[in-house]
Amino acid sequence: MGKKVIGLSVSCCIADIIAGKVAEEDVEKIIGGTCCHSPAQWDNVIGQYRDRYWRKDPDKAEEIVRRFLAKDMIDQPRTRGEEPPNISNRKWWRDV
Repeated sequence: MGKKVIGLSVSCCIADIIAGKVAEEDVEKIIGGTCCHSPAQWDNVIGQYRDRYWRKDPDKAEEIVRRFLAKDMIDQPRTRGEEPPNISNRKWWRDV
């Protein structure tokens, strides 16, 4: 197990995991810019991300997202009226 990290983008962080850049077990959580209030909204977002960001292995990506959702590892500030994370210089991982 490596150093624990926090991700700041559901799409980009899951893409990194399926590409082998970050180990799933090293992720403490992902703070995303998504704003899903229901499983149906997540289904819609996942469907869009499968085709756009996760083409390398969309099935594996979806499995990871659903596992993270079940473990409450995806935080969505926008669902609380807060601002999503600010990603600068394409850096969407932060050390814990």
